[in-house]
Amino acid sequence: MRNIIFSVLIVVCGLAQGSELMISSAWIRAMPMTSRVVPIYLTIDNPTSEQQKLISITAMRGEVEIHQTLKHHGVMSMSPVDEIIIAPHSQVKLAPGGFHGMMSHFNQGVPALGDKVALILTFSNGEKQQIEATVNKQLSVSSAHKAHSMTP
Repeated sequence: MRNIIFSVLIVVCGLAQGSELMISSAWIRAMPMTSRVVPIYLTIDNPTSEQQKLISITAMRGEVEIHQTLKHHGVMSMSPVDEIIIAPHSQVKLAPGGFHGMMSHFNQGVPALGDKVALILTFSNGEKQQIEATVNKQLSVSSAHKAHSMTP
């Protein structure tokens, strides 16, 4: 029932005027049904002359933290970050090996291949954008799905 309400909210909010930030290519890596986490990837374009900061990603399907993959002394590790800065007239990719969302504590099980998951991105200026990410095995030109951004 919550998914239906969330989906209706996305459609209704889509009638509002959109943001200048553009979110695209949102996807979630397909993981085994026993996984405790799944990564979320997307691209944020900032065509404005002002710096923007992504401060959170939320989902009805589970909890999401923003992480960064780092290589330190030849060892890869992930650590949570409080924000991702999107410089003026630039693009930031949440992608394998860099920044990404990490969803856990699933309330409807691990998202399965082909599922569409609603996400809300919150920025430091209070702006929120709602998008939909599709669960894929891997990102390729043919499997990348453009997300339609909406501002409530």
